[in-house]
Amino acid sequence: MYNRKHLFLFYITAIGSTFSSAHAGSEDQARKLYSSLTGVNPTAAEVNIVAAKIASGNALQAARDIVDSQNGMDSKGSFYNVTVKNFATPWTNVDYTKMYPLTDLTATVIGWVRDEKQFNKILYSDTVYVASGISMAGNKVTTSLVNSLPLLYSSNTTSCESIPVCTFCKEPAVKRGRILFIDPQNPNSTSKLCRFTGLTSAEFTAGVSSNHYYIPASDSKLSTGLIKSTNAMYEEMENLNLNLSSPRILTEKSQAVRLHQDEKAISGIMTTRAWGQANYTAGTNRRAFQSTMKHIFCKEMMEVNDTNTPDFRVRRDVDRSPGGTSATFKALCVGCHAVMDPHVGALAYYSFPNGAIQYNQGVVVAKMNHNALFPKGFITQDDSWLNLSNQGQNATFGWGPQSEGNGLTSLATMYSETKEFHKCMAKTVFKTVCHREAHSDSDKNLVKLLALNYEEDNFNMKKLFMNTSVACMGK
Repeated sequence: MYNRKHLFLFYITAIGSTFSSAHAGSEDQARKLYSSLTGVNPTAAEVNIVAAKIASGNALQAARDIVDSQNGMDSKGSFYNVTVKNFATPWTNVDYTKMYPLTDLTATVIGWVRDEKQFNKILYSDTVYVASGISMAGNKVTTSLVNSLPLLYSSNTTSCESIPVCTFCKEPAVKRGRILFIDPQNPNSTSKLCRFTGLTSAEFTAGVSSNHYYIPASDSKLSTGLIKSTNAMYEEMENLNLNLSSPRILTEKSQAVRLHQDEKAISGIMTTRAWGQANYTAGTNRRAFQSTMKHIFCKEMMEVNDTNTPDFRVRRDVDRSPGGTSATFKALCVGCHAVMDPHVGALAYYSFPNGAIQYNQGVVVAKMNHNALFPKGFITQDDSWLNLSNQGQNATFGWGPQSEGNGLTSLATMYSETKEFHKCMAKTVFKTVCHREAHSDSDKNLVKLLALNYEEDNFNMKKLFMNTSVACMGK
């Protein structure tokens, strides 16, 4: 009996064989595999290495080498900086566009993919990825900025054994447009730079010569409040074109203090600043449900409209007789609001004033109960939520087992256990690396198989990207 992994491997092997017989062969597949994962073209040497692995039946290993820049591959972090960023960026803005700066949400998605964390938990975990000590002086890295910093030691050498830890290097940093910040919390350490960063001398030299070397440590200018009400740190990371594949550049932290004073406010990417700015600003917090349907479940609101859903949780601001007749409400409006409003109750304590998420435990924000167009409508008194969609047409989501609760964390946990979330991730990754929607029957079947393998791989998003790119390299 073959399991799903065997079936998937058979499927992609068949695709590769068909492609090889009809086209130029594994070199074309190699170029397609590399560019679909990174958004850039491979070198001739990289094509040869990848093609050889594809020809020997090791396409998945080739995909991992491309993603992780190992075994002769050097995509300079493009899988993370370009592909994964494009995958997640539409979640961060009201226009759902990829043309948007790096944010805390996007960086966190990148970190979870890179570190192969159990991706379904990203909706409710206490997590945010931040720069590991980037100076936020508000200046670009320039010669004048370097010269203005306190000089403890300077060297023209690229041999890190000769550079003490309490140091920044004027050379070759100025030439390369990068500054090395060494830990100011431990200035008397006798450790050498190599030991502190984990680099070998050869890695240090290679990093400098390739013009992307940047080792941020614990820079005292990076305070915990800098990501709460501004996106400046993430935009600076992007301006510096930092390689986000490196844990020395991008590291995981708690949202506590950095984003929220109350730990009850924390719920994964749904309480990042970017998600809050896109969904909790003004309005009624219903936009968060719309965004969840679109990005987490790949559904538009009209697709989840179910007029048979009980409407006792529909709030007072929804007119029951729009245009003077109740027919419109019963035929259309109720189908969205009866599904949506019971979920949005979990957001009763959230708002986004003054550029930051605000959460007040036990205090329902005024916008949840304003505009009493229908005084007998539901009045929000706490952050309780109810899933009324586990029956009827939306039962096909395969919802998580919890059907009611309090607060965003419990709601997000239910979302994380919903089958449609896993299917949506497979659909979105397919669109990202295969550059098309899954419309044909063969593509739809492939996406189903990818989603099943994603679950069996313990929701490893990096493997989902790899599997999908290999499956599409012959198209």
